[in-house]
Amino acid sequence: MARTTTTGLDAMRRKMAAIPRKIRAEMETSLAASAEELVAMQKRLAPVDGGNLRDSIRWIRGTVSGVRGMRGALTAENVSRVNMTATVLTTDFKAAFVEFGTVKRTATPFFFPAYRALKRRIKSRISRAVNKAIKAGAR
Repeated sequence: MARTTTTGLDAMRRKMAAIPRKIRAEMETSLAASAEELVAMQKRLAPVDGGNLRDSIRWIRGTVSGVRGMRGALTAENVSRVNMTATVLTTDFKAAFVEFGTVKRTATPFFFPAYRALKRRIKSRISRAVNKAIKAGAR
């Protein structure tokens, strides 16, 4: 019985092990860029009475709980075992009243329209980042 040998198996294993690290690095960059872009658009759309609402819009890495105000998450999940989240939030308690309106005030949406406008762009940016990391890891 002839014995077969495989050359380059260790190198291939090292490359495959490096891919999740490269994906994480690329996704961090793309999520940060997407969150910055989303926050900038939300600030442009937010009404400026005193500026408190506009100034309270920001983003942080990870998931946030217990925030008074509004929040939405940009997620990149189940991509080569890498789960990441960037949370865009406003801590102004009046944000929901402004976004959805009240009996005495008409709605002035600023938070979710910005997300809907950028949703495809954000998904494409994350997909490109993952593909770029996989290609770089395969080289």
